[in-house]
Amino acid sequence: MRFHYLRPGTGDQLRDASVPARFKAIVAIEEELDPKARDAVCDWLVASGCLYMMAWGAGCEIFYDCVDETIRDRHDFGDIPVGAGVVTTWHENEPLSEVMWFARFAAEHSVAVLQDVVLVHLSSVDRREEFKDLFERTMAGD
Repeated sequence: MRFHYLRPGTGDQLRDASVPARFKAIVAIEEELDPKARDAVCDWLVASGCLYMMAWGAGCEIFYDCVDETIRDRHDFGDIPVGAGVVTTWHENEPLSEVMWFARFAAEHSVAVLQDVVLVHLSSVDRREEFKDLFERTMAGD
């Protein structure tokens, strides 16, 4: 499983981010976003190929709802074709290491094998190395 780290200052910066065609995402919320920026992150996730989104941190249930709303909106609130939906979960009271474990061993999509995890870190502090190390330890079973 491959790990990717993104720390956008705004949703606009995500537009240029290079990510795999289909992926799992962990949205790590350490700072509150205004609704417009939150919507931009959710739009980017759905448009960029996220098929499984796990929200973590304070207020993460809002991202859970926002991604669900975004995918329904993209399909005019009608039927979502098989394989086009985004599975969403939220993990407000769990350690990030458990969410990473879940991403690796439990988060499966019904029609796609997803080998990439994109961690979208909503924070003014870059924790790329810390989160990468945590992900690697989680994958090793530590």
